[in-house]
Amino acid sequence: MKNFKSLILLISLSIFANYINAEVTIPNEDEKNSLKIYLIKNPSISNPVFTTDIDNNLTISKTNSNVIAGKIKSNACLLNDVEESNYNLSDEQTIYYKVYSMYASYGIENIVKILSDDSEKDIVNFANSLGIELEVETVCKKSINGNSLGIYYDPDLFFISDYIYNLLLENNKLLQSVTDADIVGTWTFDEMKTLSDNYLEGLAEEDRGVNEIQQRFTNLAEEKSKDFMGSLYLSHRSYGSQKFCTLNYSGDDAVAVIGYRQMGDEMIIDKSVIDYYKEKEITLNYNENENYFDKTFDDISEAFFKHQA
Repeated sequence: MKNFKSLILLISLSIFANYINAEVTIPNEDEKNSLKIYLIKNPSISNPVFTTDIDNNLTISKTNSNVIAGKIKSNACLLNDVEESNYNLSDEQTIYYKVYSMYASYGIENIVKILSDDSEKDIVNFANSLGIELEVETVCKKSINGNSLGIYYDPDLFFISDYIYNLLLENNKLLQSVTDADIVGTWTFDEMKTLSDNYLEGLAEEDRGVNEIQQRFTNLAEEKSKDFMGSLYLSHRSYGSQKFCTLNYSGDDAVAVIGYRQMGDEMIIDKSVIDYYKEKEITLNYNENENYFDKTFDDISEAFFKHQA
């Protein structure tokens, strides 16, 4: 890995200007090179996840203990912002080590999320191509301030930007042992900017969809329509303790309520709930051995006060 220490001053000047002007910084080619991010296999592991076959092609070690267990660990903490209160850092050093904010200042938002997702997808697909079922758990994927200026939790893989590599290299024996052969993935500035833009557009599209649905619900409520059915999600302890309740209906309305309950997972439209249930492998599908509903209320006020109790 080449040493780009001379480029750090360029980044520093750009970032200070960005903080003053609150504008997205446009990097030059040298800065783009120093903003590359690598995914590196841990050189301290004697039998790493990634290795090469007899033809020197990248492959996965089927004798690696984590591969055998079906889950490997990746670490993205060095892409987070450092919490300066935990270290004796000057203002200039703080700018360098606020990695998440550094990339955001160049217009790359959600750097940890987008690279974690992209790498996890690629690794899983690569493993599948070799007939291996593999899951990837990325530490610090959901955080912004988890940078402790080191590589902890003994990961199989870890992310590091080119300029952070050079900043930490002198005092980090693990990084000193890294060779080009340990790099299993590289993202250029332009590739990351595209991933970020696509992710933000996806979020915007979701927001537009949610707003359209909310407006539709409002219109149906004003019209007192019975052509559609919906539900309220009331937070109570956790999603995992989900209970199904209903108001007391009869006739066609009762039939419609039961039909709605039978939709199971398809009734969920909130993405955060969908993602949570998928992660925890929770399903809302109806079980024939259970009642359709846990409780029936005479009116919405009774249901609300019961929920508050």
